[in-house]
Amino acid sequence: MVGMMSFRRTSLRVIDLLGGSLVASCLFVFVWVTALQPNQTQAQIEELVRRVDKAQRDLAAPVTDTARQRLLLEEYREKLERLGQLPDGVDIESYFQHLSQLSDHHNLRVVRQEPLSRQIYPGLSEERYAYDVVGVFPDILAFLKSIEETDYWADVSYLKVEQRTQSKTQTGRERVASLVISLFSARTDQQAGIERNE
Repeated sequence: MVGMMSFRRTSLRVIDLLGGSLVASCLFVFVWVTALQPNQTQAQIEELVRRVDKAQRDLAAPVTDTARQRLLLEEYREKLERLGQLPDGVDIESYFQHLSQLSDHHNLRVVRQEPLSRQIYPGLSEERYAYDVVGVFPDILAFLKSIEETDYWADVSYLKVEQRTQSKTQTGRERVASLVISLFSARTDQQAGIERNE
């Protein structure tokens, strides 16, 4: 009987231990699920959001670069199409400001600048101007070379150089260069119709 009592007490203790272990395990699982797991899940979610954002930025960068490259390509194509083509109009004021700067740079004095008759051809308009400068011959030659190197659609269509009487400087005798400068532009059919109506 004593042995039976001892066995029952041992069995009850084992059952108590197992019950206590089960309760402790359940508490641990509950704490882990409610307290620890959400933090870990939140951290994983934040990491995934960061990765998605980075992937979207990485994907957007080539798209932006491609769009930028397309714009540059269109700009270069337009420049290529315009290159070598006559302009639609002539910026006369800008051109003669440029000529004035060239004259000063080459030590020449401008003594005459006046418009001449305008010439009209099929698809082409020519604005002509008389332009006289005074200076020594080497400076006049350098000035003419500079005119030829400008980006304007202009040309010297007439040139006459005369020596001035009794006009000598330290660098040589002064000369008068009389030029006719032609400025060219495209003449559209619409412009031709307006001119005929006038």
